[in-house]
Amino acid sequence: MAAYVVLVYGVLVIAGGVMGYAKAKSTPSLISGGLFGVIVIIAALLMLQGNPVGIYVSLAAAFLLLIFFSRRFSTTKKFMPAGLMMALSLITVLTLLTKWLY
Repeated sequence: MAAYVVLVYGVLVIAGGVMGYAKAKSTPSLISGGLFGVIVIIAALLMLQGNPVGIYVSLAAAFLLLIFFSRRFSTTKKFMPAGLMMALSLITVLTLLTKWLY
């Protein structure tokens, strides 16, 4: 189940980067969303194959994004997109920690 959560999260990270570019013409959003999204999707595929490296890579990526979007949300106080991405990152981190620890 955790691998599927990570897979969906990766797709949503890419979609967020594309939306950031479409809405605000933010090239950094497009690049970082695409890069992190692809990394997370690859990690999910590794998890589906039973490779434990996928858990570590996806946990690191989701944790970095959680920190980034938490800081962004604390400064902007806007739910979209920072609050949403913060919540999705937190859900992913908690899911991965649960899988890793149990």
